[in-house]
Amino acid sequence: MPKRPSPIPSRPPETASPPPSPPDAPDEFRSDDAPADPGIVRAGAVPAPEEALAEPAAAQVAGEGAEAVPPSAPDAAPGASAAPVPRKTPRPRKRVVAAATGQAPPLPPDPSAAPGGEGASAPPARPAEAKPPAARKRPAARAVRAIPTGGTGIGAPSGAAPNGGADPSPVPADAPAETPPASPAASRRARVAVRRPVVVAPPAAAPEADPGDPLRILFVTPECAPWVKTGGLGDVSAALPDALAARGHEVRLLLPAFPVFDRIAGRARIAELPAGGVWPAASLDAATLPSGAVLWLLDAPEFFRRDGGPYLASDGADHPDNARRFAFLSHVAARLAQDDAPTGWLPDIVHCNDWTTGLVPLYLRQMAEERGRAAPAASVLTLHNLAFQGLFPMHLADSLGVAPHWRWVNGAEYWGQLSMLKAGLLLADSVTTVSPTYAREIQGEALGFGLHDVLRTRAAEGDLHGILNGIDTAAWDPARDRLLPHPYDRDDLHGKALTKATLQWQFGLADDPEALLFGVVSRLTGQKGIDLIVGALPWLVAQGHQLVVQGQGDAWLEQALREAAAAHPSQVAVRIGFDEATAHRIEAGADCFLMPSRYEPCGLNQMYSQRYGTLPLVHATGGLADSVVDAADAAHGTGFVIPEATPEALRTGLERVAAAWAEPQRWAALQRQGMERAFGWQESARDYARLYRDIVARPQRRARPG
Repeated sequence: MPKRPSPIPSRPPETASPPPSPPDAPDEFRSDDAPADPGIVRAGAVPAPEEALAEPAAAQVAGEGAEAVPPSAPDAAPGASAAPVPRKTPRPRKRVVAAATGQAPPLPPDPSAAPGGEGASAPPARPAEAKPPAARKRPAARAVRAIPTGGTGIGAPSGAAPNGGADPSPVPADAPAETPPASPAASRRARVAVRRPVVVAPPAAAPEADPGDPLRILFVTPECAPWVKTGGLGDVSAALPDALAARGHEVRLLLPAFPVFDRIAGRARIAELPAGGVWPAASLDAATLPSGAVLWLLDAPEFFRRDGGPYLASDGADHPDNARRFAFLSHVAARLAQDDAPTGWLPDIVHCNDWTTGLVPLYLRQMAEERGRAAPAASVLTLHNLAFQGLFPMHLADSLGVAPHWRWVNGAEYWGQLSMLKAGLLLADSVTTVSPTYAREIQGEALGFGLHDVLRTRAAEGDLHGILNGIDTAAWDPARDRLLPHPYDRDDLHGKALTKATLQWQFGLADDPEALLFGVVSRLTGQKGIDLIVGALPWLVAQGHQLVVQGQGDAWLEQALREAAAAHPSQVAVRIGFDEATAHRIEAGADCFLMPSRYEPCGLNQMYSQRYGTLPLVHATGGLADSVVDAADAAHGTGFVIPEATPEALRTGLERVAAAWAEPQRWAALQRQGMERAFGWQESARDYARLYRDIVARPQRRARPG
């Protein structure tokens, strides 16, 4: 796990002593380290469908027609596509449909509505431990119409099938499947599902190319979805390089060659990196992504070929050599930015991310000093979460190749330790954060984690910028999302009502279309405000509302949610662990998404929620404040914003949500306004490109010697 921060000044007085670490520093939410058997915690209900718990699907990689397969991807025939659907098709929530369209959708007679008719939904197989009574029929599964995602390779989420790849959970046309008893209500719901047309949105227009010559960008990161992801960095590393390549720039994405990348067919060796100084020999492999971005994989088996996640071993402890592992990644990135790099490709910009690549600007500076000339490439460091700073004992500096004169307060030194992040903040040509509000917040002591003085200085120099993250609008599109049982768009929310009922069935909640269903997909930590949600559960249950949670984190929060689910199985359900398909279904099926984070550099779920017509309730911090408009603004509101992350503020916010829910027309208007907002990466990519050009054009850069 990334090192826990110490919120202490970077230039302390001699008599000062470090204050304690802040509470609730975020920990990892890792799909690769999820429990072996994560299940939905509820009483008296069957487990979730296997399809809902499917692992990431295959991702197409361009070039040689290669195929990139994330961890544990199921085998599927090329081109296969079939959307996972529920065992029974639930009824829509009529009040939402009427509010959104003005009238209930017409249901003309349809001969295919009979069992086995063409176009009927195919129910997935029931897990073996939850077989129905023998008297139940087992009709043959029926073909399901695929919903194209329009995804672009690396930007697609785990669980999606980008670029026309295989669907994560194809259902063969002749496969038998279990179904529940055919009650009159179930029959009515099936007829509704069969008669509703499939919503397929038109493809998005191609972005315009940026003016001027294309930039060469080396994007350095330890994570990239869907292969390696512990949080938002993985999503950003997938989407931003794609968006930059789509705007005409040349992008190389440098990552460690973790074992998961062994599944990429067509991977080619492009360079050998000889041993030198304190560093071992390594190799560089490449694969071209559909967007035109090129994936560079740093193959150093002694550092990156091991069990566990990118930061943690399989036992949950930090890899003991994390300092060397990520310093090596940073050193290689700096070597590849030199005019004698073995690749023959020289970047204009090296874009670093968080503490794991924080030494890149320092190494660029050292190499410039050794050669007596300016480094050919400039550097940008993006802060995704300042709480993780890469703190290690200073005695490791020799083994990391950090020059003695950079081991002081003007370099990597931080209260006697070596801070990779501080080195990057001081020496990068420019520093960015993932939202404008977070850029302001981290200049204060409360959220500066001891580095606020450094950040204030960079801001005063004009070198601290907040650029709001975007989302992958191809992967997160309710009209194209193949992980949903029923697609929909802002002009017809019928599919959302059906998805809500499916979600209630999947989690064993009461089948009540009028119940206000709250959703949470999150790390279960205090930073995310999960303790506030637990504290509000007695009120939520007493009001007849429902809550579904997916996540993992602090043991006491997991246990509190388990106990609530056991005590109120028809109103509260929790799934400990993470699954991409379930995450999409919660976003689509919930009415309101809860995100009362104490601090949030950017956050993505509040953007997903608005796109899916699920009104978010957020605390006004970081990217949450920048991306959600409070419902008090009737003309532009898209959610509910609370001023403080406190029990009282959350209770007031929940009451406001319930009041709006009681007004269907108002609720539908807020949904539409949220679904109309554009949260794609193109605007952010344009802002990054402008910043890159500004830095490259500077006559003086921090990577110059002296």
